[in-house]
This record gives sequence, structure tokens and C-alpha cells, in this order.
Amino acid sequence: MSTDSPSDFGPNSGSESALVLPLDQTVSPPDCEVMEEVRAGVDAIDRELVTLLTRRQGYMEAAARIKPALEDVVVPWRVDQVVQNAMAEAAQMGLSGRIVEPIWRLLVEKCIEHEHETWLSLRKSTPVKSEEKQGAAR
Repeated sequence: MSTDSPSDFGPNSGSESALVLPLDQTVSPPDCEVMEEVRAGVDAIDRELVTLLTRRQGYMEAAARIKPALEDVVVPWRVDQVVQNAMAEAAQMGLSGRIVEPIWRLLVEKCIEHEHETWLSLRKSTPVKSEEKQGAAR
């Protein structure tokens, strides 16, 4: 019989005494003996991930501010480089590439979408292509 039910998930689920601990106070995965310890560890990691993703979003917003043309938002070689960097780090840490690669590809895709929207929002006008800028500078 499963120890999880739909009511076990989400901020208003489970017991009222759910553990909310900083990551450094959670039980390490090999030492977990009960699901509450597992869930407390996962929740702490998720909070850390949200913090890191918020900072990453800030870099995407900086890129949108810095890049001169909308077409500069998508840089295919950089997408591949970011994914390969994550895959290499994951391999060193013992994390499955089957987990890392699809997550990073989706992360990069969504970050590019955010950067695109931010680029447009910052300029609030028709995007100027690089060729048009070069022609205007002559």
C-alpha cells in the first residue's frame, strides 16, 4: 500500500507538523528513515532551487538589457554549451544525464522565452534587426 495520497502534496497537504528546515539541517538521503525526513529534504532543496532560479532569471534579464537586437536573444551554440556544461557537471556529481539533459533543455527554453519577452518589454517598440542597425550607422 502506498504511503502517499493526493492530499500529501502541496502547501496545504499532509500533517500540520510538516518539517520546514534549512537544507543544512535536513537528514542526508542515505540516513532518512521516514518519509517526513525525505519530504523535508526535498522541500529544502526546492527552496534552494527557487532561489538559484530567481538569480538565473536576473541574468536573463541582464542579457535582454545588454543584447542590441532581438535576434541576438537565441544563440544556438550557447544553448548547446549550457546543456553540455550541465551534463559534464552532473556526470562528475553522479547525477543521471537522463534527469539533467531534459531539465536543462527546458530550463534554457523557458529562460530564452523570458529573455525574449523582457527584451521586447524593455524596448516597447518594433524590434530593430542587426542589419537595419548597421545600415543606419553607415
